[in-house]
Amino acid sequence: MDKFPIFSPKVVLESVEKQDDDALLKCLIDLSETTPKFLRMQLDAILELCMKIVSNEDMPDSWRHLALEVIVTMSETAPAMLRKVGAKYIPLLVPIILKMMTDIEDEPDWSISDEIVDEDNDSNTVVAESALDRLACGLGGKTIMPLIEQNIPSMLANTDWKYRHAALMALSAVGEGCHKQMETSLPQIMNGVLNFLGDPHPRVRYASCNAIGQMSTDFAPVFEKKFHDRVVPGLLMVLDDNDNPRVQAHAETSDYWHSADIKCPVIRNCMTCPSAELIVFLNTTRKGELKLKTNGKY
Repeated sequence: MDKFPIFSPKVVLESVEKQDDDALLKCLIDLSETTPKFLRMQLDAILELCMKIVSNEDMPDSWRHLALEVIVTMSETAPAMLRKVGAKYIPLLVPIILKMMTDIEDEPDWSISDEIVDEDNDSNTVVAESALDRLACGLGGKTIMPLIEQNIPSMLANTDWKYRHAALMALSAVGEGCHKQMETSLPQIMNGVLNFLGDPHPRVRYASCNAIGQMSTDFAPVFEKKFHDRVVPGLLMVLDDNDNPRVQAHAETSDYWHSADIKCPVIRNCMTCPSAELIVFLNTTRKGELKLKTNGKY
């Protein structure tokens, strides 16, 4: 590393403080992806630098994202090295990522908007959720799941809807990487997730539907067998929410993914909620749009 002083953490820090050129941070990302072992000797200093940037909310988001990308990329290309050298940083990083996921605007017309605009890929929310997903897949459930269990309960209990929303989206994000660890705790997790189908805020209800749909996919077919008798009535109740069509649509989508492997008689037996008169049969159109079939008619 001494032969390449330009990549020393000190030089990178100087460029960050000036905020006039992010080329060195991008170089760190490239090195993390292609030759992570090249950074081994200075990895602790690099992680300390990246943590300093990511945790600084006064820093421009684009710089924070680059610093986060260095660590996340390292988790994918050299997970064992990161788990060993970064053992003291990962428990600090996960709460920062979860906090970034709360950076979401409260749009009054969000739940009734006819035009669904994809989230900005450069937003803190999207970047952080993707980072959490990749960290879980890279470092594995033994490393990440205890940190999720440590941080999520307080977020779910927060009076600010943004924290509840972020917590539910986080559970959706880590399902693949923490599959083994989450599977053993699914009953407890689902007890919490299902409660938020009745949350006062529509975006939290949306996030609850999202978590159910994602876990239905990640943990199929065990998930459907264990929880269909609670999930289907819960989602059908959300379908009664005519004041928030966007949440309704997501509940319908989640019900589709959950019900895909369940026989129709089983679904009918689950209908004990106010929507019991619905005969739910979810199908896909040629365009991939989901529709709800009610009493034999679309």
